[in-house]
Amino acid sequence: MSGTPAASSSSPSASLAAAAEWPASRGGRPDALGAALATGGLGLLVFGVVRTDQYAWSSPVTLATPAVAVALLIAFVQVERTTSREPLVRLGLFANRSVVGANGYNLLVGAAMASARSSPPPPPGSHPTRPARPRACSTVRARSEPRSASPPSAPRPNTAPVTPSVPRPSTTATPSV
Repeated sequence: MSGTPAASSSSPSASLAAAAEWPASRGGRPDALGAALATGGLGLLVFGVVRTDQYAWSSPVTLATPAVAVALLIAFVQVERTTSREPLVRLGLFANRSVVGANGYNLLVGAAMASARSSPPPPPGSHPTRPARPRACSTVRARSEPRSASPPSAPRPNTAPVTPSVPRPSTTATPSV
């Protein structure tokens, strides 16, 4: 591909320009039908899952969209098997167990990362990374004391009020000589 501005941007016209400039060293033209089927199938699959916030999982709209996506992807595999053009995916590549294992592993890691990002938000008033702090107490009680239903400023039941000790005047007489 050349470094033309049309070929380096990500617009649909750039994709058409890139397809027109397909290098002759690859031995053929790109498979446009396969590209359309793969794009439509994967796009509908993602669109069907993303729209589940508007339609229930059991609604006909939600069930029909992935069904059409799977049909397009099956048609894509069939076109890639029988095309005389340069295929987008060489299906013989999947005969290698290492390639299949690496792709399966990447699929599982990507699904785990996507599910972690789309988990439901925490309930209001809570923070996901730090525990809730205990409420501050105005008085400190010993663990063995029972809790009272009265407010902390009221005297506790069965206890006498504490009065400050005041020194009393001495009543003893001084010895006379």
